[in-house]
Amino acid sequence: KANGAFAEYNFDTSTDDSTAYINFHLDKRNTNFFRGKFGNHLNLSLNPNPIWDINFNIGASKGKMDLSEYKVKNLDVHTGASNLYLKLGDKYDDTNVDVQMGVTELKIDIPKNSGCSINGDMVMIARSFPGFVKKESNSYETDNFSSAKNKIIIDVHGGVSSFTIDRY
Repeated sequence: KANGAFAEYNFDTSTDDSTAYINFHLDKRNTNFFRGKFGNHLNLSLNPNPIWDINFNIGASKGKMDLSEYKVKNLDVHTGASNLYLKLGDKYDDTNVDVQMGVTELKIDIPKNSGCSINGDMVMIARSFPGFVKKESNSYETDNFSSAKNKIIIDVHGGVSSFTIDRY
């Protein structure tokens, strides 16, 4: 479900053997920045049964993505100037998250029972990782990382940004 000042989206699918590829993107051809009020609202529902590899390429936006009910194997998030909230679940054993961010405020919620490891280039990133132990420069882990059944491994690189992880 999409609505807003320029909420025209394209949706394409293709398959290769047992893998389905779904491409969903904003059609920029009819964008008029002088119409007054800006803003789009997009609600997208996914099937909880497949194992998902998800790629988000996001420009200047504000987003809330609750993926806690899905089996997410790989999540790639590439942002520009954004304010993003992600909620991950424990439906898949090993979830790999790759974050490439520009000027972004990013908050990720992860389950307490999942072990989590964070690595990357975070020199210019203000960070808050309560419940994590610093292992070495730009490397953090939850105390249950080695013993947890489910693991979330986050690799992050960014510019001047803010990055917070909370456990629920």
